[in-house]
Amino acid sequence: PRYEQLILNYSERFFLGTDPCCGLDNLYDEMIQELRVNFLEKLPTNVAERIAYKNAQKVLQLKD
Repeated sequence: PRYEQLILNYSERFFLGTDPCCGLDNLYDEMIQELRVNFLEKLPTNVAERIAYKNAQKVLQLKD
């Protein structure tokens, strides 16, 4: 909630990613699920999609 307005106002400037380290590779699925449930699901769909992958597609010039 503390950063919600900032994220909503500037959603085109955020990426969401993971980089498991330190022997946590086996927890990758749990990490992704936690990000989906505790972060992305709390945002409007269009904002969540931007942060989850659309911003990266645009900046990195990836195909849809």
